[in-house]
Amino acid sequence: MTRLQRVTVVAEQTLEESLIGKFIELGASGYTSMSCQGAGRRTMAAGNDSGNAQVRIEAVVSQKVANQILEYLRAEVAPNHRITACTETVEVLRHDNF
Repeated sequence: MTRLQRVTVVAEQTLEESLIGKFIELGASGYTSMSCQGAGRRTMAAGNDSGNAQVRIEAVVSQKVANQILEYLRAEVAPNHRITACTETVEVLRHDNF
């Protein structure tokens, strides 16, 4: 088993293409994208508990690529958009699949 990082981002649906493009540019060799609906703390506080159209994007990448993706999100996306981003260590059977 090989340890890699899974980066998960939830963002407004309109950011899907640009986020995927940047993930690939930064070194992700693949991704999973799922349309979803949700409401965060601010949305709920504003009285909108029905949620908004969002996208959840996941990529399993090396620690180096995960750090680059998180820095991009922190510097370029988060200042202008509401996003949730996290990483977790995952163990994969074959490192060369990623």
